[in-house]
Amino acid sequence: LLLLLLFFAVMASNGKTPPPAYEHFFRPPALGQGESALCSAPALIAASNAAARCRVLSLGGQIECHLSTAFVTLEIRFENNTNISDNFLFQLPQHSRTTISNVKLQKFHGQNPPEELCVSVISADDVQALSAKANTTIQEVASSPYDFRLLVPALAVGDQAVLNITYLETLEFFDGFYEFVLPLTFRVDEVAGSYQDVVNLTVAINAGASYSPPNAAQIQALSNTHTLVGNQVTATRAVFALDRRRAWCNGPFHLKYSMLSTQVMASAIFEPGRFGSYDPRNTFALFLLPPSHVGMVFPRSVVFIIDRSGSMHGQPLEDAKRALEAGIEMLHPSDLFSIVVFDHTQTLYRHDMTVASAQNKKDAVAFTRSIVSQGATDILSPLEVANNLLHRTPATHIPVVLLLTDGAVSNEKEICTFVQAQMAAVRVFTFGLGPYCNAQFLRMLSAMGRGHCELSWHSSLVYDQFLHLLNKATQPVLTDVRIANLPRDFCEVYPPVIPDLYARTPVTVVGKAGTTLPTNLHVTGRTATGEMFSIFVNLDQNAYIPLHRLFVKTQIEELTARAWFEGSPELRDKVITTSVNENMPSAYTQMVAHPNPATTSAPAGKGNAGYTAAVAAGAVGATLVAGGALYLLASGSLGLGFGSVAATASNLGTGGAMDSLLDVGHGLADAVQGSCCGLCDCNCDCSTCGIDCGDYCSTVGDTCSGCWSSVWDFFSGCASSAWDCVSGCSLCSDVGAGCSSCCGSVWDTLSGCASGTCDECGKCNCDDCGDCGDCGD
Repeated sequence: LLLLLLFFAVMASNGKTPPPAYEHFFRPPALGQGESALCSAPALIAASNAAARCRVLSLGGQIECHLSTAFVTLEIRFENNTNISDNFLFQLPQHSRTTISNVKLQKFHGQNPPEELCVSVISADDVQALSAKANTTIQEVASSPYDFRLLVPALAVGDQAVLNITYLETLEFFDGFYEFVLPLTFRVDEVAGSYQDVVNLTVAINAGASYSPPNAAQIQALSNTHTLVGNQVTATRAVFALDRRRAWCNGPFHLKYSMLSTQVMASAIFEPGRFGSYDPRNTFALFLLPPSHVGMVFPRSVVFIIDRSGSMHGQPLEDAKRALEAGIEMLHPSDLFSIVVFDHTQTLYRHDMTVASAQNKKDAVAFTRSIVSQGATDILSPLEVANNLLHRTPATHIPVVLLLTDGAVSNEKEICTFVQAQMAAVRVFTFGLGPYCNAQFLRMLSAMGRGHCELSWHSSLVYDQFLHLLNKATQPVLTDVRIANLPRDFCEVYPPVIPDLYARTPVTVVGKAGTTLPTNLHVTGRTATGEMFSIFVNLDQNAYIPLHRLFVKTQIEELTARAWFEGSPELRDKVITTSVNENMPSAYTQMVAHPNPATTSAPAGKGNAGYTAAVAAGAVGATLVAGGALYLLASGSLGLGFGSVAATASNLGTGGAMDSLLDVGHGLADAVQGSCCGLCDCNCDCSTCGIDCGDYCSTVGDTCSGCWSSVWDFFSGCASSAWDCVSGCSLCSDVGAGCSSCCGSVWDTLSGCASGTCDECGKCNCDDCGDCGDCGD
């Protein structure tokens, strides 16, 4: 039976075509059963018919790039030129590193005043309060790590919809260039006129404030997809626009820019605190950039730790092996290295660290190609092996561990404690594949090890992203980086321990200060020649960059990982409070679409909290767009952050599960789900059930998400879709009986995982509708 299930999983993951270059980071969910075309531009699509799309009348955008971060504002005007009056779904393809920070929708119907819908962040407690309100319906708009979706309700033929979206995106750094991509591949009938008439973008590149050494930076910008016109306004700012006099190809806008220098550069900026804001402290940031041409670098002792457990079978393991081969070839002749391959046991390439000679690298590639998937998952033991290997290497080498895994294990906090205590000098880089690995665990490990973490949510991206992480870890040029003159007692700084500067990895440090900041930052470190690096960087005010937003995003990510590791309710509450008040999504909060508070009687309050309280109190429930409905929006990859130990223990395949993240629904109508309370199938008004839907859904996600994702994969062999198989079943009472005729004994095989789900649902007595209101959980 297990072999049969594995066969179904492999079959479900085969036959998928990799997306094209530039667009593969933006691949959205399937738009309809059997439809393979990619949606590679912002689109407004009829919920009942994926072929019906609104026409884009205009798309304007302002892109403010500040070194490693892009702050993007888009305004898109659609017109419903279809023959369908329907609910429509807005899709914005995005990178997994994108954070949506603000959304506003206006609907125009004839001469009537526009209806407005906004997006805010609310806590799980508010979700619970809303679910209990008789005049409020909660619907979830499904999404994926690679797109953002917003329901545009009741858009009649001829109506127009204007969407304003603001987001932050952490940019990648390739060969000395930062890269930004905006997906703009429209279908022929989606654009009203020529692309030049419809699309209007301006780009500003900010190289920071004054640089140290002075005049070190020179902005170089180029696009291989569009012609840019503009100039460098100042020494540290350049502004460009798309040349609308020239014909464009229908495709993504691809921007590359660099700050050319022959030496390590540093820039520091600050933003004064705003009186009356949620966090009124001063914000500052330090940016360190590697030189364009690297001379002497530190020798490294590198241990590659690769997961070969049964769940890695198929394309994920093959792509990881391919990237590892490239990583081996990147080794410098002065480096030492070894490879540890693990399942519940470990296999070593060599039992000692090996010089990175041409022959040894050739042998290591042959060893890599021989890796096959097998066994369970044990992450602590290979780390102990790596630590023993690294203890026998020269003190002049920088010790580096590169860990790749697709699983979550029950002793992750013990592993973090081990790394913190026993591997304090080791740089730890982590790579996670798919929804079953615990992103918070991998982020915590890399933060403790002054390294970097990369997460991949789709099988076609594994090779490129793992190779990129391996690139990040090559050629360290500055280590032991510190800011010597910060008033630490009054500062909150992220990351708390500053990573090394690598030739292909700039460093960004952000912080808040509750006191007056110094006029400059004293940055110190150690170079590969053994000399001390010391530089004073002027701390200048920059008016163009919302530095506060960059700090909040980084703060939430760091504190979420710490809250998981420390098991701290206080840190979790801080993340929630910050997320809600700063309107920045997190793993513990939910984005919700609601009427514009300016058009309601909601009381005023600090940040977003006043409107959140009004919603929770039911003050605006009766005035909601679409007849008293709130729409919970998935937070992209944020909701996938805690992994599934159960799925890992069951060796459920990662490849199919990764692809299923994009196949959210067969048909767009499935993207709008009923409330999670409806999972109880109580045959009554679930708004009186009293279930904490937020906690309930997160529990199912933490405990059995791997199980259910894999069920979707396994069922694909016996039904046209998983939803076809289980759509008529309530979660607790009917799945085992009602679906067994379709899926046979799959239920028996997965009963260990699914029984936990039914125990959770069992807190509400679904057999007796009258008792549903008494469950109180």
